[in-house]
Amino acid sequence: MEQQTPLLGRAFMEPDAPVTAGTVSTWKFRYQAGPYGIEDSGAIRLAWRMVSDWEVPQFTDPKGYAYTTITTTARNVQFQASYERFVRPYTNSILIRLLRGSLNEGDEITITWGDTSQGGPGCRAQSHQEHDHEFRMLVDPTGSGVFRLVGEPLRVDVVAGWPHRLQAVVPGTVTPGEPFAVTVRCLDEVGNPAPRFRDTVSLRIPELPQGACTLPREADFSKCGTGVLRLEGCTVDREGPFHVEVVSRDGSMRAVSNPCLCQKAGGQKLFWGDLHGQNADTLGSGTLDEYYTFARDVAAIDVAGWQGNDFEITEETWKKVRRKTAEYLEEGRFLTFLGYEWSGCTPRGGDYNIFFRDDSEAFYPSSDWLSAPHVDPKWVTTPISSLWERLAGRDDVIAIPHVGGRCGNLAYVDTRFTPAVEVHSHHGTFDWFALEAMRRRLKVGFVASSDDHTCRLGLFFPSCGKTPSGGFDVASGYYGIWAEELTKEAVWKALRARHCYASTFDRIYLHTGVEEAVMGDEIALSGPSMLKIRAVGAVPLERIYIYKWDQLAAEIPLRPVAPNRVMIRWKGVIPGGKHKSTRWSGELYLDGGRILEAQEYGIDREDQGIKTRSTSSVSWISTTSGDYDGVILTLEAGPDAQIRFISPQGNHTIPVAEITEKPTEVKFNPNCSVEFSLAAAPAESEEEWLKRCSAELEFPIEPGEEETAWWVKVLQENGNAAWATPIFVRKA
Repeated sequence: MEQQTPLLGRAFMEPDAPVTAGTVSTWKFRYQAGPYGIEDSGAIRLAWRMVSDWEVPQFTDPKGYAYTTITTTARNVQFQASYERFVRPYTNSILIRLLRGSLNEGDEITITWGDTSQGGPGCRAQSHQEHDHEFRMLVDPTGSGVFRLVGEPLRVDVVAGWPHRLQAVVPGTVTPGEPFAVTVRCLDEVGNPAPRFRDTVSLRIPELPQGACTLPREADFSKCGTGVLRLEGCTVDREGPFHVEVVSRDGSMRAVSNPCLCQKAGGQKLFWGDLHGQNADTLGSGTLDEYYTFARDVAAIDVAGWQGNDFEITEETWKKVRRKTAEYLEEGRFLTFLGYEWSGCTPRGGDYNIFFRDDSEAFYPSSDWLSAPHVDPKWVTTPISSLWERLAGRDDVIAIPHVGGRCGNLAYVDTRFTPAVEVHSHHGTFDWFALEAMRRRLKVGFVASSDDHTCRLGLFFPSCGKTPSGGFDVASGYYGIWAEELTKEAVWKALRARHCYASTFDRIYLHTGVEEAVMGDEIALSGPSMLKIRAVGAVPLERIYIYKWDQLAAEIPLRPVAPNRVMIRWKGVIPGGKHKSTRWSGELYLDGGRILEAQEYGIDREDQGIKTRSTSSVSWISTTSGDYDGVILTLEAGPDAQIRFISPQGNHTIPVAEITEKPTEVKFNPNCSVEFSLAAAPAESEEEWLKRCSAELEFPIEPGEEETAWWVKVLQENGNAAWATPIFVRKA
């Protein structure tokens, strides 16, 4: 591919054929100087979007990934090459600065990214698919610090890889005999839908005999072409929880869906939403059409929203977002909500997701730093308390604080507009944010999202590598919304009433109640009562935590444990800022026994996990952002055996005999800890496995002199979790 600007020169890229996401290859970018040339102290820059996890170029290790070399046809030129941050959204760049000598017209500079000539493996491409991914060749001929684009951007398609895993998605709830859809998809190794999958898969509901459902026994992908099938008209005829199992023809891929509860008609239904993401119109990638069609057809969510950073949104962008958001609205099938991310610095309010129930001609950004002069300065509203004043008296606006690029400031919460806080996104898992809201006695609930930037709303997979987007450590989260029907009016009413909860990637079913009240409600009690909890996981449940405001009231284990299986899991987060990940890459040693097996636990990223294992040691690569990572060991250990745990966050030695079902937590600092406990015993049968996925229990509560918030966190055996919005109890 070639691009040129008459005076600045020409830019070339090879190869320019589609590249498979996550694969390793060599890329060459060539710049040919134009009539201006490049003077001594001038510079050349190759830039690409922040939301891209191409392997970071490095210039010192010829045998390492992404080894990058720079050559020139010019004589007597010295230059310096480095990986540098550039202007948003093209944050990634290779900067080549001339230290001595100049380029004349026709002289060339060649960048070989992933040079294999000295034994290096090449450069790993970004992990998410993207049509027309852009590289920009820019030059500063005079050393002024001003860079200008050479021609048009160099573009290449990043396409999905080979089939790697199956997934199935079912609704949160159905009623007996009610038709519903099952979405079956095949993904590549890094989470993109895999159109190369053309096989037949078998389907069944393990909890039901074939005659009790109308689920097709097979689904044929041979004519699909997208890697995704939507199977309409499925029914079940009896109440209770169920999952859909899908298996490839050769048995190499198997998946179990999220749980669905078949319940009697009437009352609230559970819908799944991801209302927090953005596309290339601001910081992310992809078009709005790609963004909404992916959410509807691939992620198979019920409710979607758009949340571009406000300081990048021009009036034209806002008009386009309004138009497309309205265009994709289909009540009863797929709801879309207009919105934006109020993105002020934390002392001025921090990140808040602003949603409008209906269309809105105006929006009110925290600043116009990048959008000026293409946005009305009268719309700029800061701090966020000024936004509350501007919106006073309206019930068609919702504001959700979250931990994103900037941390939402809970001191600014106005519960007239804020029914919930976001406790999980691709930035991490933020129990501390939920607990801080409870410490402040805010009458709010909990939700989760993806904050997707890769045009995969509702199905975000963690990034890889060390680019600015490489800190996105965890997969999508979801709003679980309890509403009467899938209409904007009903869902908006449910969100305003706090009838919602947060779930991580597995879409855990969760319902809580106290007498006639459900999560989010306020109730007056004259005496003792019971907090009723029903949870169904995509895998067996590990434990339930019950909180009274910010205090843990009970911890209820749900799993049988095996005396020879040990789980060691760690979590850590840096609260309050953009940089949240904590490094845990380390090792452990077993003294006085043998490690028979070592399995990964909760590892989200494809570039992380167990690195080495032997009968006496295990090492791993891991970062966490509030989520759990860990290992599960099967041991043959003597009475004096002990485990030595070594990590950048701290070290600890524990006798194996002291490890019990109740976790032993070792805190290295207030926000980083490691837990040692016995791991779950493997289920002996499918029936037992399914039974362990469900839990129904009651916990005694009673009203006090002051209002109390009772809420629940459910943890699965794989580390995925759900947080129920509190029920607020006062004395009658």
